[in-house]
Amino acid sequence: QWVLEATGFNNKNAIAFGDGLNDLEIIQNVGFGIAMENGHEGLKKVANYVAPALTDDGIAKAIAYLKANNHA
Repeated sequence: QWVLEATGFNNKNAIAFGDGLNDLEIIQNVGFGIAMENGHEGLKKVANYVAPALTDDGIAKAIAYLKANNHA
């Protein structure tokens, strides 16, 4: 939250990545939440997008998805 405040962005303009239930709150409170494929099932259920696992270039593939779908 402090990063958003420091940069002048709000939650709706933010994108967050997560893989565990500890990431649930942030995934639910940003404009676009991304869960990793190897992450917790509960997190994947609330995410806007499920990216491949980190070991399968998940971050890069998620960014490509965001750009291709006008989210970035």
